Amino acid sequence: MSSITLNKHFDFLWPGEEFSIEYFLENYPLVDKRYIVLWGGASSGKSYSISQRLAFDFLFIPNNNLLIIRSVYSDHKNSTYADLINRIKEWDQWDNVTATTSPLSIVNKSNGNKIIFRGTDNVEKLKSITNINKIWIEEADAISKSDFDQLCLRIRGEYYLNHTNQMFISFNPTKEDSWLKKEFFDSDYHKEDAFIDHSTFLDNQYIDDMTREKLIISKKNNPHFYNVYGLGNWGHVEGKIFNNYSIDEFDINQFDRYSIGLDFGSVDPTGIILVAKEHDIIYVCKEYKRSSLTDRDISIILKDEFSNYGCTILADCAQKGQIESLKHDYYIKIASCKKGPDSIIKGIRWLQNKSIVIHPNCKEFIREINNYEWKKIGENYIEQPIDKNNHLLDPLRYACELWMEKKTDQSNYLKSNNVVKFECKW
Repeated sequence: MSSITLNKHFDFLWPGEEFSIEYFLENYPLVDKRYIVLWGGASSGKSYSISQRLAFDFLFIPNNNLLIIRSVYSDHKNSTYADLINRIKEWDQWDNVTATTSPLSIVNKSNGNKIIFRGTDNVEKLKSITNINKIWIEEADAISKSDFDQLCLRIRGEYYLNHTNQMFISFNPTKEDSWLKKEFFDSDYHKEDAFIDHSTFLDNQYIDDMTREKLIISKKNNPHFYNVYGLGNWGHVEGKIFNNYSIDEFDINQFDRYSIGLDFGSVDPTGIILVAKEHDIIYVCKEYKRSSLTDRDISIILKDEFSNYGCTILADCAQKGQIESLKHDYYIKIASCKKGPDSIIKGIRWLQNKSIVIHPNCKEFIREINNYEWKKIGENYIEQPIDKNNHLLDPLRYACELWMEKKTDQSNYLKSNNVVKFECKW
C-alpha cells in the first residue's frame, strides 16, 4: 500500500490490491471522536482535509451516508459539492458514482452510500433526513446554535465496525462572541468527544504563491483581516454596534403588536423586516431580502409574506415616489418613516437599550447584525456606522419608529404623519 499526505490533519493509505478496510479502521485517525473541529485562517487546508476524508469514507467504507451543510443551499455547488467531486476524481473513482446538480447529490453505485447537500435556509428540509452517519458543516460560523442542535439529532445511522458517526465543523473565527467559541472553547462540555485543530495558511505547504502573498500583504494593509483570515485568531468585537441580542426559537404569531419596515433597493437589495414588541424586548420575526425588485414585485411579496399581521409598513422616506406607487397603484398600507438630524444614531441608541430576540430563520438579519460595526479612523472608533450590512437593520429602525415615538396606537401615529388610508386589498 502506498501512502499520501496532503495536509497535516490526515494521512491516508491508498487503497490498492492489499487494501483492507479492517486494517485501515484499526489505524484510522480521530475515529473515537464525535466532533472534528477544524478552525483557523483562510487557505489553511481545512476544507480540503475534510472533503478528502469524507470522500474516502463515502467511496470505500460501507454505511457512510453524508449530509453536507451550509447556511445557504445555493452556495454548495461551487464549494463543497465541487470539492467532493474533485476528491472522488483524485481517487480515480468517478465511474463508480452518480452525481446530480438538481438537487445536488452524489451516490456510490458500489455500496449505496449517499451524499446529500442542504442549507439551513430551509430548516424544514432537514427534519425529514434520516440514516446519516456523518455531517460536515462548512462555514459553521454562519449558522445558528439552534441549527447546530437540530443537526446533532440527524447523526444516527448505523455504522460499520468501530467507524463511529461524526460531525465535521470548519470555520474562520470571525467573531469572538460566536456560539462556536462558547460551545467548544470556553467550556469543557466537549472535552472528551471533540478533536479540535487550529491551522493557518502558514501550515499549508500546497498553497499557491499568489494567495500566500495576498495574505502576507494584508498584515500591513488590513490588520483585522490578517488577524482573522491570516492568523486564524478570534475577531474582536470592540467595534461591533449591537451585542444585546440572542437567537432563539419562538412563535412569530403570538404577539399583539407588530410593525413592518421596508428599505428600498435598486443596485442594493430591498429589505423587509417584520418585528414585534413586548415590554422592552424587540422580536425579529421574519425577513425578506432581494435585489432588482419592481414596485409590483414588492407589493406581491408584501401580500404573500406579510399581510397577516394587521400593520402598516414604515418605509424609507427618501423614496417618496415608490411609496406613492405602492400606496396608490397597489393599495398597500404604507407610510414614510421620519428622518431628521442624527436619526440613525438615535435609532441605534434606542435599540441598544432593548433586548433583541431574533428568530433563527432570519439568517440574513443575523449575518448583518453580527457584522454591523462602527467606523474606525486611525485607532479610534467614531459614532458612525459603516454603510454596509444594513439592508435589514435600516428597516428595523423604521419599523420601531412608532415605538420610539411612544405611539402605542399605530393608527394615531399614521394620522399624525398625514397617511391616507386605503382599503387594503390583500
